[in-house]
Amino acid sequence: MAASGSFPLLVEGSWGPDPPKNLINKLQVYFQSRKKSGGGECEVVPEPGNPARFRVLFSPEDVRQNVLERGNHELVWQEKGTFKLTVLMPTDPEEASASKKSRKESPEEVRKPRRDSKGHKVAFQGMWGSQ
Repeated sequence: MAASGSFPLLVEGSWGPDPPKNLINKLQVYFQSRKKSGGGECEVVPEPGNPARFRVLFSPEDVRQNVLERGNHELVWQEKGTFKLTVLMPTDPEEASASKKSRKESPEEVRKPRRDSKGHKVAFQGMWGSQ
């Protein structure tokens, strides 16, 4: 998935305030298709507090740019019809750039051992996972 180091876009559609069931799956397939949307590697998640809006997290950034440059987007869903999609950059400049989770960690942060609630070392979390 594209969550870490992701570049988000907001997506609204002509489905109204109550989106159809399985819409996230349909949006995922649509935005992963280079042919249909100009997209690629991505993850679709609901926008907190707005059930009619979704956040598409792309990786890398040029995939997001391709989707923006495409202009008109339509999701054709045989059982439900055709939905016009509005694709927007997040208004918060920090949100529009790489997610906060993707910031580069210093070598000291990467090598710090994890500790449980009693302060005991539980695992070493390095660049290549637990060791």
